[in-house]
Amino acid sequence: PVTIPIKNNDASGSGTTATVQASPVNGTVSINPAGEAVYTPTTGFSGKDTFTYILTNNNGLQSDPISVTVNVKPIGSNDNASTPINIPVTIDIKNNDLSKSGTTPVVNSNPEHGTVTINASGNAIYTPVAGYTGADSFTYRLRTADGVESDPIIVVVIVTPAGQVPDVNVNIPTDKPVTVDIPVPPGSTIVITVPPKHGTITYDPVTGKPIYTPNPGYSGPDDFTYVIEDENGNESAPGKVNITVVKPAKIGLAKALASSARSGPDSFKLTYIFTVKNYGDAAINQLSLIDNLSAAFPARLFTITRLAASGTLRVNPGFNGSTATEMLLSSSTLGANASETIELEVTVVVNQQSGTFLNTATVMGRSVSDGSTISDVSTSGLIPDPNTPGNVTPATPTQAIILIAPNITVPVSSGQPLTVNVPVPQGGSVVIVTPPANGTITFDPVTGQPIYTPNPGYSGPDEFTYIVRDANGNQSQPGTITLTVTAPAKIGLAKALLTNTKNIDGSFSLTYQFTLVNYGDFTIQNLSLTDNLALAFVGAKFEIVNIKTTGDLKVNTGYNGSTVLNMLLPTSTLEAKTKEFVEMQVRIVLDKDRATFNNFAVAEGASVSGGGITTDQSTNGFNPDPDVSGDVTPSVLTPVTLTKELLKIPGGFSPNNDGINDFFVVENAQGKKIELEIFNRWGNRVFKSKDYQNTWNGRSNEGIRLGEDLPVGTYYYIIKIEGENKRVGYITINR
Repeated sequence: PVTIPIKNNDASGSGTTATVQASPVNGTVSINPAGEAVYTPTTGFSGKDTFTYILTNNNGLQSDPISVTVNVKPIGSNDNASTPINIPVTIDIKNNDLSKSGTTPVVNSNPEHGTVTINASGNAIYTPVAGYTGADSFTYRLRTADGVESDPIIVVVIVTPAGQVPDVNVNIPTDKPVTVDIPVPPGSTIVITVPPKHGTITYDPVTGKPIYTPNPGYSGPDDFTYVIEDENGNESAPGKVNITVVKPAKIGLAKALASSARSGPDSFKLTYIFTVKNYGDAAINQLSLIDNLSAAFPARLFTITRLAASGTLRVNPGFNGSTATEMLLSSSTLGANASETIELEVTVVVNQQSGTFLNTATVMGRSVSDGSTISDVSTSGLIPDPNTPGNVTPATPTQAIILIAPNITVPVSSGQPLTVNVPVPQGGSVVIVTPPANGTITFDPVTGQPIYTPNPGYSGPDEFTYIVRDANGNQSQPGTITLTVTAPAKIGLAKALLTNTKNIDGSFSLTYQFTLVNYGDFTIQNLSLTDNLALAFVGAKFEIVNIKTTGDLKVNTGYNGSTVLNMLLPTSTLEAKTKEFVEMQVRIVLDKDRATFNNFAVAEGASVSGGGITTDQSTNGFNPDPDVSGDVTPSVLTPVTLTKELLKIPGGFSPNNDGINDFFVVENAQGKKIELEIFNRWGNRVFKSKDYQNTWNGRSNEGIRLGEDLPVGTYYYIIKIEGENKRVGYITINR
């Protein structure tokens, strides 16, 4: 990492804050508390990289983007080589350089005792000056395609005198024969004195150089010792060839379903882990990872919610699993014997349907050692070689089993069992996690679906949770069944005598209160309230004085208690769980001296839920369910006892407008026609009425004092009831 004081040369550096505007392509950048940019290149990258930042002042004003270019130098390692006197040597100078990929070596300084050139393969060819022996050196630089150069890298060459041979270091791929490039003077031969332990030696028939072939499957260090014998049979001092047998790049891929969780009423969030492993000793570049989710989830909607990778893998932000199935950028690499992971989070809309979804992914890349293309099809799990170490041939699809336990809301009728339509997998079952608080669960023996039965008399909310389990033991996340237990519409009726008042004329004014209660959870419509007064008051005369109602009860003004028995209009309704009242005033005229009358009414209506009829006969009192809450079966008659009083004629009255005894009132006439005549003490008639209504106030309507108040005194009266039943007597007027 490098810390860059990016604000030092900014005119607006003071009083502003720097924030990253565009990140570099081949590294990361952050702003530290001092306002400096800390740039960290991607492992293995060298060359030019660029990012931009903006300055923001205290008022929120922002600068234009400011570009920063970072030159990431290639990194190389010093080299050592040897060659016999007068023999050129080819040196693979880049082999041990960290930045050997994507760079070109260029000579920086020439040797003092020889010459050096760079061939097309990037190797240095050192030629010593004729006759020179001893140490020599030169330097080179690694140059990127965009011109960034490394620091000088030193190469030391030992030119050995005649009779000495160089030690050689060589990397060899497994299972492949490689010719070891040992310099051989003309007329000389190479003789192996100590053979290799993990391979065999043959010779090139043209050059005479040794060909090393590693034992099958072997990788690791090996060596052999040799001498050079000239044409006269003279042998050099021993030289040693140090061999590293390297495995070629080989890639393996595993794909595992790490988690599956419901993320919404109709969706699941699946998390996949991809394990990519390089089983070789050579790095892999241009890594590709293909996953076609459209094939995995046919006819399903899905959304990529997260894609992340570790190490030197770079995710493709445009990956969507359908039209763009490449998960990695081409800059992704995988080091020798390295393993990295990719995490994919995808949300799938399952349409309330359980299912098993299978798919595989494919990884591909190029070996940096020979440019060959290598690939693998995923196996299920976290290990690319699950059976035999290094064997990545298994290619088994990754299985995502999604079992749905949907959240369901259902209505239930009180006291009635209900089968809940839960999807049960073939051979699977439903398991109750949390039972209902106000009911019980049984199971349909054929379908396996749960049957909910509410507790007796209960109405209101209830719920239970459950899971769905398939035949293999896989199970869903819990789902919730939300229940609304509703009581059917049920009418209750009570009838109470509120008042019993005797009128002046001897009739009775009765006030009845009808209490109507809907004990159910549904409105009752087309409500009727019938009361047959002719059946109740047999022999007596009656008339309806007034009816009034509450709520949505509508008075039937045509009700008369005999030929029209319904007090309510058909538009009357009674809402769920409500109580309303009807008050009826009736006037009764007895035909006998004393009588007890028993009466009942009937309420009836239709439920708005299904139209079922509910009816109840009244019980005496104010509560339709006087004994047990909700039990409207009691139907006690409502009684009233009436006693007829005798005709009462007052002995006098005082018509002085004080509101007390201002009129001559004949009581208890029972509604019969009264004829009244009043005479003064001289026998002259001073007042007469053929249909007396208790309205005489002491004024004369006959004789010489017509229209005048009669003087205080005693007067004589004659009263006839219905033209008969004559009554005579004296009254006194006193003002």
